[in-house]
Order: sequence, then C-alpha cells, then structure tokens
Amino acid sequence: MISLVIIEEISLLRIGIRTAVEAEGGVDVIADSIPDGNAMAMVEHLRPDAVLMSLRWSDPDAVAVCRQIRERSPSTRVLIMSYQDREEEMLSSILAGASGYVSRNAQGPELVRAIRIAVNGGGYFDWKTVERMIGRLQNSAGTESPASIPDGLSDREVVILRMVGEGCGNREIGQQLNIAPATARNNINKILGKLGLRSRARLVSYAARRGILMEPGDPAVEPSD
Repeated sequence: MISLVIIEEISLLRIGIRTAVEAEGGVDVIADSIPDGNAMAMVEHLRPDAVLMSLRWSDPDAVAVCRQIRERSPSTRVLIMSYQDREEEMLSSILAGASGYVSRNAQGPELVRAIRIAVNGGGYFDWKTVERMIGRLQNSAGTESPASIPDGLSDREVVILRMVGEGCGNREIGQQLNIAPATARNNINKILGKLGLRSRARLVSYAARRGILMEPGDPAVEPSD
C-alpha cells in the first residue's frame, strides 16, 4: 500500500482528492494539510511514499517547499498538481525535484497512476504541457547563447539567478548569501526588472534556457548591502 500526504489550501479540494484517490485502491492517504509550516513538519515526521501538493499557493516560494521535502525526506516523491498549466511552473517543479506534474483536470485513475509511477522511480508529466515547454525551449534556442552572462546583472545577481533557477526560495537564498529573505526578494525583483520578466517562474525558465545554473563549488558572493 502506497502512503500519501495531500497538501492543498482548500479543504473541499483536499476532500475531493482524497476521495478520488482512495476509491481507486492501492493508495492510503495518511494525512492532509494546508500549505504551512506544519505541513513540512508533518511530511518530515511521517515520511510518506509520496506527497501530492497543489502549486496554487499564495506563498511565492511554494516551489521551494518541494525542494525542502526532497532534502528532508529523500525517499518521498513529490507530485505537483497545477491549476494554471504553465510550462514555467513545470520547469520550476522539475528543477526543485518533483517526480510528476499533474493537470488540475486529472481524475482518480490518472492521479493513482501518476503516484505509482513516481513511487517506482519514474516521472509523470502532463504531455500537452511538456510539448508546449519543448516547443518554447526550441524556439528560443537559436536566439540565446547558453551559459552567457546577461548584460546589466551584477556578479551577485547572476548567483541569485542561478539559485532561483535551481529552485531555491527567498529564505534559502538568504541563508546561503547571508542576507535577509526580504533582501533576496528585492534582488530578485531587480533582476526581473533588468531582464524585462514578470514572474519568478519566467525567471526560472530564462535561467534554464540560458544554461545559467549553479555549479558545484561556485563561490558565494559577499552581499553589498
């Protein structure tokens, strides 16, 4: 029996997901929670086989929670349920360690199939979104040079861009660079402005297209403020 924890901010949807999954058999929903600090502690304590969590959170660092789960409970597979079907979100989820990305329209059989694939070490992603993401990356491949440093960004901003591309949240960026989470957020907003981008997810997509990812051994940049 596969153990599952559901993380969703709307109680009615949590009940619906639980009912749909348990009706298929083979999956035991051992707990559910809203996306808060208690949810992370609960997952770390229970160490379920899988977590099915919504990406429609008010927290701008929601994807970072996926990364934290993978770090604190490596045996737990994370499946993302999106309510927006954006390829940037899928890319963010993959970089954060998600084993699957399920559409908001998925029914019980598809959810259980995705959970089983993830628990068995595979990956499950909505193919229509994958096609859109591949097409977008292919279209941009000829216009941007991989691993190039964007004009106008400081050394520290490039490091922060790489960390965002790896799925780091404001708190994690702050801890690694010895700055406050609010300062990390302000730096990210500056980067968005310089690159003409509108969201963190688009920043992740940009970093992936440019090949701007954190390499092992990269030195931390001393904060200037």
